[in-house]
Amino acid sequence: SASWQADLSLRFEHKNDATRMAHCRHSGPLYVQKPFFPEGKRLPHIYILHPPGGVVSGDCLSIDVGIGEQSAALFTTPGAGRVYRARADNSPQGQHVAISVAADASAEWFPLENIVYPGANADLSTTIRLAHGGTFIGWDVTSLGLPAQKADFSAGELSQRLEVWVDDCPKIIEHLRLGREAPLLAQAVGLQCSPINATLIAGPFFASSFLSNDEGDERGEKKNDRVQAPGRCQEPVRHYPGEWLYCRALFGPVLGIGPTAIYSLLASAAPHFVAARRLLTTNLVNLAVC
Repeated sequence: SASWQADLSLRFEHKNDATRMAHCRHSGPLYVQKPFFPEGKRLPHIYILHPPGGVVSGDCLSIDVGIGEQSAALFTTPGAGRVYRARADNSPQGQHVAISVAADASAEWFPLENIVYPGANADLSTTIRLAHGGTFIGWDVTSLGLPAQKADFSAGELSQRLEVWVDDCPKIIEHLRLGREAPLLAQAVGLQCSPINATLIAGPFFASSFLSNDEGDERGEKKNDRVQAPGRCQEPVRHYPGEWLYCRALFGPVLGIGPTAIYSLLASAAPHFVAARRLLTTNLVNLAVC
C-alpha cells in the first residue's frame, strides 16, 4: 500500500530589526502557513502542520531548518504527533529533524509529544548543529503505548536519537533503542515502567550572560538582572561558560497531557527552565500559548 514521504525546508534571516522567513519549501502533507509574532517581530512562532496527524508504515517526515545570523525562531505543533501500529511487513516509520543555528542566532523547539502506538516501528531523530555563538533550547517528549487503554509498548520497536553539535564538535548524543521484547521499559536502569519520557536541553551559556552584579561592576561591564528560578529555588541561576542545561525525566500515565502539563512537569524537574529561556532569548513566554 502507498506511503507518504513529506519534506519541509525553512530558512530564516535577520532584516530591518526583525526575523523573517526567507525560504519555505515543502512536498507532501507537511507545511507551515505563516509566522505568528506574539513576542514581537524578532521572534516568530512557527506552527508545523501535518494534517494526517501521524505516520504509518513506510511514511517518513523530514524537517530541515536553518536560522541565519542574528535571527531567532520558535517552533511548535498544534497537536501531538502519532506513530501508528506498523503493518505486517514491519516497515519503519520515520521522523527526522535537522536544525542549524548560525552565530548570534537562536532556535527554540517545543513540539507537542510524539505518541508511539503499540506495535509501531518508529525511527525518530533530532539533530541540532550550532555555530559558535548560536544557542538552542528545546524538548523531546515521547509517550509509549496507550496508557489510558492499558496498552503498553511491549510489542513495538523504537529508535530515538538526539544529537547536539557545536562547531562540528559533539556535545550531547543520546540514543534510545527499544526492541520488541523491550526489557528497558521495566528495568531500573531503563524507563522504570514509565510510559512517558522527556528530555529538555538548553545552551550553551556564555560567560557574559552569567556575571554576578559584583563581577560586572569590577569588570566595568553591564549588570545582568538577578534571574530567579521558579518554584522553591530562590537563588540566582549560575552557570559556567559553555555549560548546557540538561534534564531527563520519566513520568507515569498522564491523561490529557498538553503544552501546559508538559511545561509544568519539566519545570518542576528542572527548576532553572524558565530562567534558562530568559537568558537565551529576549522575552519570556508563557508556553501554554504554544
